[in-house]
Amino acid sequence: MFDKIKSLFKDIKDIKKSKEEEILAKPNVCGVGVKDNQIIVLVEKKLPLDYLRPVDVVPSSLDGFETKVIEVGEITASTVSGCPKSGTACSIAGICKKGSDTYYLSNSHCKFNSVGEDYLSPSPLDGGTRKDKVGVVSEQSEVSGSGDYRVDALIAKTTSSKDVTLETETARLNDVVDFEGRTSGKQTLKVVADDVTINVNYGLFTGKMVNQIMLEGIVRGGDSGSGLMKNGKICGLIFASNNVNFAFANKIQNVMSEMGIEFKTSTGDIWSKLPNFKRSEFKYPDNIQESALLKLQAVRTDWKKSIIPTSDWRPVGSHSSGCEFDLKSTGGAFYQWLNKSYEAGLGNMFYRILPDLTEFEKDEQYKFAMLAISHGFNRIGIYNRHIHIGFDPNSPQLVVWAGVSE
Repeated sequence: MFDKIKSLFKDIKDIKKSKEEEILAKPNVCGVGVKDNQIIVLVEKKLPLDYLRPVDVVPSSLDGFETKVIEVGEITASTVSGCPKSGTACSIAGICKKGSDTYYLSNSHCKFNSVGEDYLSPSPLDGGTRKDKVGVVSEQSEVSGSGDYRVDALIAKTTSSKDVTLETETARLNDVVDFEGRTSGKQTLKVVADDVTINVNYGLFTGKMVNQIMLEGIVRGGDSGSGLMKNGKICGLIFASNNVNFAFANKIQNVMSEMGIEFKTSTGDIWSKLPNFKRSEFKYPDNIQESALLKLQAVRTDWKKSIIPTSDWRPVGSHSSGCEFDLKSTGGAFYQWLNKSYEAGLGNMFYRILPDLTEFEKDEQYKFAMLAISHGFNRIGIYNRHIHIGFDPNSPQLVVWAGVSE
């Protein structure tokens, strides 16, 4: 029973990561990602079970999470209007900033090894010549046939003053998003999977891209480098597709981090409203809904003392959405979950299951839990000097889990 209860608190992204090498090694598999409580496995072509050896069959579940196999065909980097002068044709995501200079943002695969080249708009394939120079390629991310890569990005320093007008957003599961590409024009897409690892055919090599956004919709050759937009704000950088019904994009937050670029600061940026928390404190900040962050800040404001994240925020749908905090900065621990959940008697429970704490520490745990509950959190887990707070919008009743260190 303990194992069953502990499985409720597994992070599906951690399970996916631990199993993806094994799954990607199977013939015909080209990607692994997550969708709600499912681990999705992308295959070039679905085959009858009779055609596969038992060892090559994708298991129906991984560590308690159901798997779903999706046929996507071959995933390729779109033949990639703006481009290095020796390239062909790419789309431009928009204008970004690095330091005091401004840059065009596009894909690195538009033309690998092009740092120092003139950047043309329109692209060479669309008739661009030397007179159409709008910048110089300044930096591009490395992508090759070995290693894991998060971004396929290129920036070209502009030759004239440009305003950075784009603000950023976070792409979440089931979001309706759009892009405007060199080939397809304006198209609407839907986010159908997150944290996707895919093998991408770059022509001369296959590159492994991790922590990508998977989209349902059509992206064609020449659309690479387009900005993926949500409510008029950039949330991703399109770089690959199966040229039929699925596409893939780098998370714009990863692009910003790895390329050192910035966009316009949004007055609605949630992190600017959190004086006591930074985005960098969380491993998966994109999992956190704004409403949860505002609740968390309200708790911290009333608590008037530091609370330190020691595990990551689970997305809504994984039994509860929440994060674990260490009230005394003592580090992480492994937890054995007791076979009970409580809806009442919080005070008695705290005192009974925390034998190693002083009376003061027990009081601190209890007060913090009650404070979190008062601000709308309805999932509480307590064990020694750590406390899990979270909420499940689909199950508003209060539930408290009690645990002790193993």
